[in-house]
Amino acid sequence: MGLHAVYSGGKQSSSTDTIYARQVASALKLEVEEIIHSASPMDPDGIIAEFRSVARGTEEPISDYTYIASEMISEMARGRSFKVMLSGMGGDELFGGYPRYLPVLYSRYLGVFKPLMTKYLRSVIRRIPSWAKKADRFSRFIAEPDFGMAYTNLIGYFGTSEVAAMLGSSCGIDLFHERISALLSNVRSYSPLKKAMYLDRYGFLAHNLMVTDKSSMAKSIEVRVPLMSRDLAAFGFNTRDSALISWWRTKRPLRQFLSHRLQRNLVHRPKVGFNPPLDDKIAILGSHRIHEVLTGPIISSVINPSFVSVLIREHFDGEANHTYRLWQLLYFSLWLEEAANET
Repeated sequence: MGLHAVYSGGKQSSSTDTIYARQVASALKLEVEEIIHSASPMDPDGIIAEFRSVARGTEEPISDYTYIASEMISEMARGRSFKVMLSGMGGDELFGGYPRYLPVLYSRYLGVFKPLMTKYLRSVIRRIPSWAKKADRFSRFIAEPDFGMAYTNLIGYFGTSEVAAMLGSSCGIDLFHERISALLSNVRSYSPLKKAMYLDRYGFLAHNLMVTDKSSMAKSIEVRVPLMSRDLAAFGFNTRDSALISWWRTKRPLRQFLSHRLQRNLVHRPKVGFNPPLDDKIAILGSHRIHEVLTGPIISSVINPSFVSVLIREHFDGEANHTYRLWQLLYFSLWLEEAANET
């Protein structure tokens, strides 16, 4: 049976993923079917409706916008009578594939940069497009001495001080710290990289699997994850760090395996995320509509409205790129509303 790939989101005839998929299919002598999806321009009401559909579909408070892309692909595949899709989820978590694992791996050397991560330097880094949304997370990771909270700062959009300001209390942070510390107690003798991979298994990966399962089942199609086997998980976790990541080359075991079957440019290429773009949608919503949603009666009982106002002002004044922070707060507000409607 041939390989059928389903794509969504934009001008697929020239997209990087489509080009690579064609080359992989050709190298393996498999069929590939391309389905081109062009998202219709949305007005603010349409965007809010889409965000609300994510909040409704995830059911649990998991602010993962990839739900939209996963649901869309599932719908297209089901429309062509497929009943099962395969996903490569787990490869990054099991074999050290995420770029964020690099600062974790080399964290012992990053302390030298701590004095340099001043507010001024962060403001400079923010103006570099590829780092605009990562500068604060990186600086918080370097500054935090506790590994569990440091890694949380690296992958989370809000730092601990911001969460305390947002909630008006650090009580939730303390409880979260206890939970993370309890998880890490199982791997206290392992390297920072393995600790990060372990945390991702119970957090980031678990959430991804949940979102994919819910979005696909909503369209009556099943997603299977062949990399998520007990043996592969054990293999990845027991492989030494240097065999997983060497300098800037991540996910080495999978690359080595595939290098015997595919040409080099298909194996050794930059990682491409699955997140649909959000910047334009936040811009279309505008500061007034976002403020309206984020100061509603339900969300205001949980989140400090003045904290929200500062985020909105900084974003739309061009002082910082808060796209994903605003998305998370918008999602949370809509999720709270959906939960309230069910009670």
